[in-house]
Amino acid sequence: MKLKTSWLGFAHQNSFEFLISQVIESEILIIFRFRASFMDKLKTVNTILRLSIPMAEWQH
Repeated sequence: MKLKTSWLGFAHQNSFEFLISQVIESEILIIFRFRASFMDKLKTVNTILRLSIPMAEWQH
């Protein structure tokens, strides 16, 4: 089974996870590209962590 790799280099076993990762990654890029305030960046990182923890759980 071939893993899809998103452009930040994460490999995903199914297209649902891949899709979520693409959304998260584009959010990261938008926020960092437009020089968001430090607090906005922290909030985003916090959100991403909250989203990525369940993803990690599914892989086990």
